[in-house]
Amino acid sequence: MESHEKMDNKMIQVITSFNQLYYDLIGRDSVDSFLEHWPKDLSLTCYVEGFQMPSNARITQIDFSQLDPDYAQYQLDPSLNQSMKKFAKKAYSFMHAMHHSQAEWIVWLDADVITVQPLPIQLLQRVMQSGDLAMYMGVTYYTDKSGTIAGNWLVPETGVFAVNTQHEDFAAFRAEYCRRYHDRDQNDLRRYYDNDVFGAALLAVPDASIFDLCANFKKSYKTPLRHTILGDHLIHYKAKHSKAEYVQGDVDGICVPDND
Repeated sequence: MESHEKMDNKMIQVITSFNQLYYDLIGRDSVDSFLEHWPKDLSLTCYVEGFQMPSNARITQIDFSQLDPDYAQYQLDPSLNQSMKKFAKKAYSFMHAMHHSQAEWIVWLDADVITVQPLPIQLLQRVMQSGDLAMYMGVTYYTDKSGTIAGNWLVPETGVFAVNTQHEDFAAFRAEYCRRYHDRDQNDLRRYYDNDVFGAALLAVPDASIFDLCANFKKSYKTPLRHTILGDHLIHYKAKHSKAEYVQGDVDGICVPDND
């Protein structure tokens, strides 16, 4: 980074979220792999729904009861489907971090991302530059979910992303992200999921510099993480079938349909 010689736990807050079922399915392995392979001066904040994890000096737990009160109302809204409500668990956890984190960077790590080898601090420094608002995997869709309506939707892959809380456009990004949920505003979104909202919030600050991990790709990928410079270190078991293969068991009732 341009203004810091060292990136440490005062600069980065890594966050994730899960309930007991998802923690038992794959979240525990995600956490354990973080503790093993991420820099030892980084800790992990886990937003937990309805249970408590074993204590660890590098783990901070925040119960869902601490989320924005609107989270409970969102979950009760009869106009929203179950997939929207499940992905909102991630969104409201991220919203809490954006309002309460004291770190310069918030890094989101999906609970189905497994770290498979040491992640050097130098690599994090490379993808998280002080002049950028965010680091993400840019994905654009040109048809709606049915494949019948043409359009142009920025729908980043948000299994791993980061936002710079010190950037001049952070407040505007945060405001638009939160407004989309508080106002139940699905306008112009391909689907009302967290990554669609993330893309809409970025478009609200069009002049902000972004580090796109997919910027130099020759082709697009639905699940691009393994093709990025982080791909040797992180594996995203995003799809329902990949989780089933990972756990060698049935994941029905735990996983939502693939987020594409």
